[in-house]
Amino acid sequence: MGADGSVEPLQLDGRATEASGTYEFEWPVAGTFRFDPPTVTVRDQLGLFEQTVVPDTATPTVTVEPRRPRTVHVGEGGDPVAAGFGDHETGRSGRGIEPTEVRKYVAGDAFRRIDWKATARMNETHVREFTSRTDRETQLFVDHRAAMSTGPLSEGKLDYARHVALAFVEHASDSADRIGCHTVGDDGVTGVFEPRADLDHIREIRRHLNALDPTGSASGRSEQRRETNPSHSDGIGASASAAVGKTTAAADRAGAIHAGTDTVPTPTAPDRVRTTRQRLSDEESAFATQLRPFFERPDAYVRTISDRPLFRAVETTTQQSGGALWTVVVTDDTNRTEVREAVKVARQRGPVLVFLTPTALFEPGGLGDFDATYDAYVDFEEFRRGLAALSDVNAFEVGPADRLSTVLANAPGRDRPAQGRSR
Repeated sequence: MGADGSVEPLQLDGRATEASGTYEFEWPVAGTFRFDPPTVTVRDQLGLFEQTVVPDTATPTVTVEPRRPRTVHVGEGGDPVAAGFGDHETGRSGRGIEPTEVRKYVAGDAFRRIDWKATARMNETHVREFTSRTDRETQLFVDHRAAMSTGPLSEGKLDYARHVALAFVEHASDSADRIGCHTVGDDGVTGVFEPRADLDHIREIRRHLNALDPTGSASGRSEQRRETNPSHSDGIGASASAAVGKTTAAADRAGAIHAGTDTVPTPTAPDRVRTTRQRLSDEESAFATQLRPFFERPDAYVRTISDRPLFRAVETTTQQSGGALWTVVVTDDTNRTEVREAVKVARQRGPVLVFLTPTALFEPGGLGDFDATYDAYVDFEEFRRGLAALSDVNAFEVGPADRLSTVLANAPGRDRPAQGRSR
């Protein structure tokens, strides 16, 4: 259902017992699609008798992923993240994956834990201890308000934000950590997933994030889409996925704290999505029935919040949490005061990771004025460093690596934003 392609029936004539064919399909939309079960029709040679049966066999499914940004940069001041974020230690020794120390073998130790190099070096059997891990609760907040629509198709702010959010979801799945997710639109919370670690829960979050579109007014997006380069990579970029897989402690970052002023660009949103949703609601074809669920959920508000929805969502979740919490906020630099206050509230419960998409790297019209774009990026960098200077907070920029490198390389007579560190 929903695929472009066709299948020609296979024939078994005479004494033939098997036949095979190869067919190609394309899907114009993302989602999980299931093939119909095959049917077998048997006829006698004279055509007098005919019977059709459906074999009791499993039918395959195909999962079509949406297009991803081509070059993803996650870092600080133009530098990629050297040490990632995500893994965590308990301080206990035992079975795990992080090696810690070598000790003498004692009766009962597992044979596979023997360190043969240490045994040969010390002429006595030794085993290696590993640091075990414990479940950690992570709360993920993803902003998909109108300001997140800035940028061309598959290369906008929300596309990069989604990229990082999905990387965290995958990491939580690999680590069997409990993860919760809140998605925030212009008028409130559009999705709430309480922290759990089971695979069905992970699939639901992943599907919800893939279906997100920017909320807000339906204007202006189609003009930006015409700037799109049609070649994209469907895989998760190395920057985000590699960074999420390593370990770092929450640390203070240096830099003067610049309060700045909140700037609000003209809100835009993908009007084509809304138009498609309306058309599907009026159509009763099998194709429309299959696609309708993918277009219905993003605009359904779970909780309406008219005043600073991101801050209110973080504040409410933090107050309801009973213990230590890792908070991950994925947003942009549009509502700076709101983001800063949300981070301050969240760090009361534990470490906070903030991922910001700089507006300077997504403005429509390309990079025609390098000086202006560089100045806007420097202003963003001061805001990011101000967040990172807070205790228990790490703040990172997320955006197109090629655009950022071009901006930093073509600003004549400018020094690269200095990276400092405070204690």
